[in-house]
Amino acid sequence: MGAYDNPRMINDPRAAASANVGVMIGNTLAGVGKRYSEMRRRQADEIEKNTNTIQKKQNDIDNIFNAYVVDMGKQLKNKDITQEMYNKAIENQTTLFQGIGEPGDADYKMGANDAMFLRDTSKNLSRDQRTEYNKIIQTAIGNIDSVVKEIGVVGAESTVYRDYMKTSMTDSNQTLAGFSLADEFITVLTGNAMINKANPDVNTTYDTIDGAKIFTHTISKNSNVLDGIDFKNISKDLIDVDYKETDDNYIITQTLGKNFELVVPVAPAINIQQTGKEIDVLGDDGEIRKDLLYKFKQVNTFPTMDGEVVSSRINGYETEYYPGDYISEKASGKANAQASAVINTGNAGQINGYFNNRFGVNIRDFYADFFNGKTKSEQIEIAENYEQERLDNGFRQNFGDERRLTDSEVAQLLEGKQKGVKHLQSIPDPNTAEYKAWREKDHYLKTTNLGFQGNDTSNVPPSSYEQWLNTSKKWYNSDVFGTGDDTQYYIPSVGTIEKKRSGSDETYMAYQPGSNEEFANVIYSDPSNSNIPKQRIIQTGENTWIAQKMVGDKTFSYYKDVGTPKPKNHPSFKKFLGIN
Repeated sequence: MGAYDNPRMINDPRAAASANVGVMIGNTLAGVGKRYSEMRRRQADEIEKNTNTIQKKQNDIDNIFNAYVVDMGKQLKNKDITQEMYNKAIENQTTLFQGIGEPGDADYKMGANDAMFLRDTSKNLSRDQRTEYNKIIQTAIGNIDSVVKEIGVVGAESTVYRDYMKTSMTDSNQTLAGFSLADEFITVLTGNAMINKANPDVNTTYDTIDGAKIFTHTISKNSNVLDGIDFKNISKDLIDVDYKETDDNYIITQTLGKNFELVVPVAPAINIQQTGKEIDVLGDDGEIRKDLLYKFKQVNTFPTMDGEVVSSRINGYETEYYPGDYISEKASGKANAQASAVINTGNAGQINGYFNNRFGVNIRDFYADFFNGKTKSEQIEIAENYEQERLDNGFRQNFGDERRLTDSEVAQLLEGKQKGVKHLQSIPDPNTAEYKAWREKDHYLKTTNLGFQGNDTSNVPPSSYEQWLNTSKKWYNSDVFGTGDDTQYYIPSVGTIEKKRSGSDETYMAYQPGSNEEFANVIYSDPSNSNIPKQRIIQTGENTWIAQKMVGDKTFSYYKDVGTPKPKNHPSFKKFLGIN
């Protein structure tokens, strides 16, 4: 929002309050005596003939309402409002006392001064006349408390807005009012006007009618501040905005009623650590309780070219199963409570800010009918799903990898459920539709390498040609190598969609690194061939492998994926590995 810098300094209302009141009262009440003389001539038969008495009554009335205006000015001087707002409030109040025009004019509107003078000096007033005069007086006097209260709201909101802008709008517990970029742009224009901050290339005027505060922003269609702003996206159900165009300008009028928010509060995020402890899934260290992680041991066995298992080539590792369904059920009450509290506010701005700030989601982009089509129950369900996902991710943190369960893992988990392990009871019963869905989805598992059992460590690059002949070359030519039920597959690295850097035409490609590399089957290149660098192929599926080249230096090196997965017997692999 850099376009809204360079503030325009104007006079502080607190410094000029008393002087302004005096000047305005002097100007606006100067014609009172003339109007009283006119009324005396028109109503001579109803008004006492004692000139001195009449003059004293005039002075008393002047003093009464003068005091009211002065007191109002004193109350307003401590409010965080602009000089323009201050002047407008005093002007409107003075008009209520003095009235509009002269008696007999077509636009004449009696003020409290005239009403009190006629009420107190006229003879034989009817009940209706007296009631009318009293109403005019009471309305004018009552307006003071109303305006002071409303101005207090304006001042308080100005303070909130100013403080929010000082944080560069980074406070996640607050957000600008609006559903769209156009909404927020208009909110900034109005907010800046309220705190005396200039809006470059924007002419803003202020008015107030019947307590409503009206800001009119005129913007040249050629202005640079409009970059990316589409006024067709103004959300009229959130902010009361009128939009129109001329040949040269956009004219935006925002009307703020008695209750309004330029900066919307956002419900605090659920404290993941605290919640995890409350539902007994996190320990004091902030990690998942160890007793909730089901452990089972597995081994990979590597067959020879003849299909026989080499007992010395057993690679042991321990896998921990994350009981996501169990933990989600435990957290569901917290997710529902948070979602219900937010939706039940009934404040569309706060709800929208909640989705934006907590989940990075503009809810209207995903549910166009969220506010005008979804029931409250449906809204709560949507919010609950987002909260549930956030809690699940927070509890799990960086726990393990997401993958399908092997048959042996499933068997052990079902056995644990049958034995009564409480955190496995959420696993659906076999032969049900729920079980099928559970079986086919990915689960989170954390695997720890226990090292090699036996005396063969040929999973590392061979140190001699002879070792390579007895391992990698044999495995490459074997029809059964990599076909075991417990074989673990490498998941290749994945590049993201090309993205554009903010404020630049530069593009970049981000990558998600490969996983499960330490457990997958590997076949290395011929170490005796000096023309072939350190290269290998690694198993990615039942009969698919991907080539890898070692890159880096002595300080840091790693194998980088090359090309796409192919069958092991693909001609390119044979050349890549230097196999004759």
